[in-house]
Amino acid sequence: MNFDNDACVKHIVYKLEQNITTIFEEQKEEYRTLKKLAKNFGISIEKNVRINKDLRTLIENENVLRKIELIIREGWEEKVFQHTKSYYKSPEHEKIKHTLTGKKVNFEYERIINIEDNVESMYFRSGMAAINAILNCWNLLARGKNLKACILSSYYETVQLIKMVSSDSIKIFRSFQFEDYYDLYLIEPVQADYYLTISNLDEIFKSINQSLNFKVLVFDLSFMGTSIDYRKYIENLSEKNIIIFEIESMLKLHQLGMEFCNCGRLSFKCFGKAQALKDIIVKYLEKYRTLSATNLDYFSYTLLDNRNFHDINHINKVLKNADIFYEWIKNYDIPHIYFPFGISKKSYHKTPMINLDFGDNEKSYIGFVSTAISVSEKLGTKIISHNSFGFRNINLEYFSSEANDNFILRISPGAFRGVQFHIVVFLLHYIYGGDKYESSHEITHY
Repeated sequence: MNFDNDACVKHIVYKLEQNITTIFEEQKEEYRTLKKLAKNFGISIEKNVRINKDLRTLIENENVLRKIELIIREGWEEKVFQHTKSYYKSPEHEKIKHTLTGKKVNFEYERIINIEDNVESMYFRSGMAAINAILNCWNLLARGKNLKACILSSYYETVQLIKMVSSDSIKIFRSFQFEDYYDLYLIEPVQADYYLTISNLDEIFKSINQSLNFKVLVFDLSFMGTSIDYRKYIENLSEKNIIIFEIESMLKLHQLGMEFCNCGRLSFKCFGKAQALKDIIVKYLEKYRTLSATNLDYFSYTLLDNRNFHDINHINKVLKNADIFYEWIKNYDIPHIYFPFGISKKSYHKTPMINLDFGDNEKSYIGFVSTAISVSEKLGTKIISHNSFGFRNINLEYFSSEANDNFILRISPGAFRGVQFHIVVFLLHYIYGGDKYESSHEITHY
């Protein structure tokens, strides 16, 4: 990936200046959102964004917004730490335990904390812990029968976990065939692979509609952040002998892009004759969570017990911004762009990221990420690279496919479209857009 770095910066500066009003309005909205969050967390914010509509001011605003985000994150963690630090893992008897919102948390041993009001929705230490709990519960329900599982999942840890639990009595299939063949389905509506492969839920639901057999459906909704209305797709659902589990990592889309702590949510519904299994499942999952020490600790419960979390507006912004980013770049001459919602337009195929294949070796991906970071630094801000998604600002990461040596660039646009978001768009435009702007003005540090 060779090009004139100075010319690239000039091009990006020119494009940013063309979009100053749009970026400024986004920054104002992000500032209002952060101020509201700070108030709800009980944290004082003295920093303000400036209202001048010039690029230097926008870059200063971007840095101020990042500082405000960190003040909120660190301030809430400090509040919770101060509140919980005096409690032992086995606290003294009769000492009242509660979160900062006043919710009582009664436990004599931290490993057996249980604060859920709804027995059909449980929290685990991670999404993987929730999946593992389901698979162990499934073995209980199977009662030694030979079972067939259709695994439409590509998340690395899930794939490795499936390999670990596979046995002579559990036959694993990595592709779907229409025949009424499977006892359990573990499905990512969009798979976490190189291509963001779409799982064909229409065919799966059609097969289930034609079946009278007992089924267990497990949906990993970590990319969506919201549930699926299964009654739209499964006919006479209340009469089917079906158990539907939903799991998701709560770290990604449910913590305002600030990653306070690992957490996984597991919820389930039983239908038809399977309703008789509800109490058995609840008791088993609670027992499993206690014995495996995979529940949340007191500190984590207190961190997450706040009305700011699980904010559907934040989730929708993250998903919408991925769609907007795709619309910006979809006609660029990038060899391969993988973004399922750009093809499907079904709500369960939304993702918070876009995968780009440059059709080149690892150096191209290293070069793109390092160029994006260096350009942002040259302008006076800094794009930060994480190994995840759902953050407030844009995130870049690259990785190789497990199946081969191909590499992919994953772009997660985040919750607001500020200067950094547009730097990445315009860097891609400079390399692949075919409409380069040549300018004679000198590059300045903003």
